[in-house]
Amino acid sequence: MGLVLTLRPHEKIRIGKAVAYVELSDDIDSIPMNVDGTVFYVTDKKKVEILLDVYVSAGFYNEDFQQYRVVFDAPREIKIFREELLR
Repeated sequence: MGLVLTLRPHEKIRIGKAVAYVELSDDIDSIPMNVDGTVFYVTDKKKVEILLDVYVSAGFYNEDFQQYRVVFDAPREIKIFREELLR
């Protein structure tokens, strides 16, 4: 079972040592996710490998709250958490 996070645009998360965030987009078919400067276009149709053994798929965009729902599938050894937890 994957990890589901609700993210606002540019809200940073850590995936292992990488920093990632979703970008705001007018495209309703994909979510641009920036991972250490590389942009991946994530959809609800299939998983996208953004890092070694880390796959992401998209849920939906909540326009009222400007939030994306993103699903991560990764080995348990790879920590995924919001960057705000480091503060």
